[in-house]
Amino acid sequence: MKRLLFTKTLIKAVRNQIRYRKITRSLVLEYPPLRRWVSESSKSRKGLADRIQNYALLALYIGNNFCLLRNTPMTPAEEKRILYFSASLPVFDDFFDLESRDFSRILRLMNHPETIIPETPDESLFIQLITELIQSVPDPTLFRSWFLKLFEAKRESQFQSSESISDADIERITWEKSAFSALCVRALLDHQLMQGEEMAIYYQSGTFQLIDDIFDVYDDFHQGTNTIATRNPTSKYLRSRLSKEIKKSVHAFKSLSVNSEIIKTYFDLMGFAFSMGFVCLDQYDVVQGRSKELNLKNYPRKKMICDMSSVSNQIRTIIQSYRHQIH
Repeated sequence: MKRLLFTKTLIKAVRNQIRYRKITRSLVLEYPPLRRWVSESSKSRKGLADRIQNYALLALYIGNNFCLLRNTPMTPAEEKRILYFSASLPVFDDFFDLESRDFSRILRLMNHPETIIPETPDESLFIQLITELIQSVPDPTLFRSWFLKLFEAKRESQFQSSESISDADIERITWEKSAFSALCVRALLDHQLMQGEEMAIYYQSGTFQLIDDIFDVYDDFHQGTNTIATRNPTSKYLRSRLSKEIKKSVHAFKSLSVNSEIIKTYFDLMGFAFSMGFVCLDQYDVVQGRSKELNLKNYPRKKMICDMSSVSNQIRTIIQSYRHQIH
């Protein structure tokens, strides 16, 4: 029965992802400020539409799972909010990458966009998106509070390029920058947080960020970004750490006042997502061989990139999910 349940859940998740791709493309085409920004900015920056879609697919996936816990589907209004928020994130990220970044101006753009005269197309788009978003969120104060914490986490993540950053700070930043982003998505949904849900989201989001860092260990190392994975580049450690964090996340969600069958379905979806990390680590096992750690200085990049869009890796992920079902 459990295998059948997982199959139905997975098929539904795949269908949702196909639909989310369609509505994300529609947003880019049908929202004039965004269409104009992509058209103008793509001349100097490639892949902007893809970045928006990647953000939106992940945010809609997360939002849909949160709605699963309340046992009602996501509404069109909630989807629209998530799409607008997702479209603002590539611009938000780029604000922090500017050499001339002004943190006080970023804060004004977030908190008081009506007081800003935009100086760039990026600022103009961000102001329009955030202004419309704030007008439609269920609780603007809650959303702003999580968005502000996301700002602080993004600002602190700049210190990950410093070799003097401590392991404790890397741990904290890893969890916070992902958790506050997910909590922003949660604040776009109509229903109220249940007791313990914030902490469950915190644990789960940090686990996803750890998986992301595992996938990006090669690029992060060569770009000078310190992460849990670059500081501990061994398959054995990363596999053990990922298993530990998954257990914490599962325990947190089991503690919520949610029907047990709904939680099982939720874990089926999470199990598929978590299994991607183990598929990546399986690849690293082969690369590492009998050596004590992943020698990130000498391995070619193509050996260290785990392509989850490939059919073979997707099949491996499904197999991992069956073998290691979350309970």
